[in-house]
Amino acid sequence: MKPEGEPAGRLLGRLKRRDPRIAETLSGVYPGSDEFSLAREYERYQKALQCFVSAYGPDSEVAVFRAPGRLNILEYLDMARGPHLSAALDRDLLLVASCCEGDELEVVHCNPLEFPPLRLRPVEELRRLRGEACAKTWAEAVRSHPHAGRDRGDYANYLLAPLLRIMWEEGTLPTTGMRWALGPSALPMRAGLSSSSALVVLGYLAFRWCNHHRQSNDLLETARMLGEAEWYVGTRGGANDHMTILLNPSGGVVINHHEASPPWAEPLPFPDGIEILVIHTLWEADKAMGAMGEFNTRRGEMDLAATLVCKYHPELSDRFIHLGSLSPDFLGVTKEEVEQVVESLPEYMSVEEAGAILGVDAGEILRRFPAVPNAPYRLRSRAGFFQKELELGGRIKEILLRSREVKAGSPEHEELLSTFGCAINEIQQLLREDMEVSCMGIDDLAILLGGIRGVLGAKLTGAGFGGCVAAFCREGQAENVAEVVKQRYFVPGRFDLYRRRITEIPNSAVRQALIKRMEEGLSHPERAILDVRIASGAGRMDF
Repeated sequence: MKPEGEPAGRLLGRLKRRDPRIAETLSGVYPGSDEFSLAREYERYQKALQCFVSAYGPDSEVAVFRAPGRLNILEYLDMARGPHLSAALDRDLLLVASCCEGDELEVVHCNPLEFPPLRLRPVEELRRLRGEACAKTWAEAVRSHPHAGRDRGDYANYLLAPLLRIMWEEGTLPTTGMRWALGPSALPMRAGLSSSSALVVLGYLAFRWCNHHRQSNDLLETARMLGEAEWYVGTRGGANDHMTILLNPSGGVVINHHEASPPWAEPLPFPDGIEILVIHTLWEADKAMGAMGEFNTRRGEMDLAATLVCKYHPELSDRFIHLGSLSPDFLGVTKEEVEQVVESLPEYMSVEEAGAILGVDAGEILRRFPAVPNAPYRLRSRAGFFQKELELGGRIKEILLRSREVKAGSPEHEELLSTFGCAINEIQQLLREDMEVSCMGIDDLAILLGGIRGVLGAKLTGAGFGGCVAAFCREGQAENVAEVVKQRYFVPGRFDLYRRRITEIPNSAVRQALIKRMEEGLSHPERAILDVRIASGAGRMDF
């Protein structure tokens, strides 16, 4: 059965005419948008449809999908099986999908110079992965053969990942060919806003629609599967981004309870009186500068620390799951006892020491717990990060719940906003000192924001090592904050160290791309400052 859609040319015409139903849909998806912002969205959707029509013609029946970026309020707890707090944004990616004969996936992008057209055969890609990896499970296959011989960082990998994960699990093949067009992005890449996970979600939604028999109503299970799917690209992240992108309520935030089995999503209100700026530091967490290795090392340190907690504290074995369990309420112990668990871990441990304790050789340790070559694991500080962040997460949850009961502008409301801002600043301090995932650009911008009137708090968002800082501002102050940041942060002298690091990259194409993006950001700082709103999760647009 062919999935129900609308001819691309007709839908494009309705967008140009601003059909009332389309206007209603866009206003609902992008709440609080003014006339200028909505006009920008009309233009984006028209360009996405025009890209499809130019490549494939106006007659194919299509569906349009969006997947938002996400803003983390807490960090890394998803990978430690803890309660993670985040929100979906009104900045998103767009994809127009249709079905066709055959078994190929054709993809075009509205920016073909940076993202060239693709012709992929998912069935063959799956066969190659199975053949090269010789593994029984998906996790083993993508650990030993990430992206299965394809170029690392290729945007095709993010689109293929959910398709291959579904086919690996179900053992069946696509029943139709697919034609996709990716429209203009309102979500900056390499910025810590999870554009990569948004692309994975888009690929899943479009594949699910084109092959309608694969649809699933269990979005929590879908998010778990998509978290595993993204391992294909070479990272070892969790499912939190995908849960947030799929499940975030309109106008609110969500706590994803990864400590539960199965995980579940708890919607929470977001306080009135806060405007959010997401500011790109222009420092990019680029794989050529070691960001992926550092990220995977943090994952290895977290997993090793959790393994040692289980070994050193068998009395907690029935309650302790991972470092996201390091809270008194979850473990049923006192705060002092949780601190003792953290203190029982060594600050540093070599690969050889870890092997001796766990009774395996160094190669097996590195396979299970990735690490930067010739560097020790750092364990106590990593565990301490989660202990402290869990306390802050509980404090923030209380603030959000209380925000329902207090009147905006009242003294109680002002106190809530100040307390929220202090907690955000404390999280940034933990990310910098205990997790060591900040960088000079993030630190400089966070310090600058801390001295600007109207800023409640500021922290990095995402895995760190570069990317964006989220500034939580008092209502009515964001515009002034943005102006100060333009004048005082985006000045060439602040980027001398980063420029020197770029010049040390052997790959000339990567060097030139990073320099170009930095220079463009310095020339047009307004493009690096996003005024964002909290929005609903991903899905098909009801046009």
